[in-house]
Amino acid sequence: MSVAAFSLAEVTYAVGGDIGYQVQESAKSARFRLTTKQDNVSGVLLPRYESHISDGNSDFGLTGLGKGGQQVQKCRETYARAVEALVELATLQVCFKTYLATRHTLNLKN
Repeated sequence: MSVAAFSLAEVTYAVGGDIGYQVQESAKSARFRLTTKQDNVSGVLLPRYESHISDGNSDFGLTGLGKGGQQVQKCRETYARAVEALVELATLQVCFKTYLATRHTLNLKN
């Protein structure tokens, strides 16, 4: 996450200002989609999240065209990796909490 924040700082410096409003105005649909599935582990159904990236969606492809376009693209890829890591972390956290709650409810050993 710190790499993604630093990448955004690089874009802000290269472009000469904040590009947040440009990204918000040009974004039409979500680029990341989440699907939920369930895994059966020891008789306990654990939720699992999977992220899917739509490659054809380049809503803000012209953002930073005048200057700083490479930094904008690099920042976009860095934030994509950060979001994928957050989805994986959320999956692990929800699985762990669900398993602990089930284990406590059913009084399972180990």
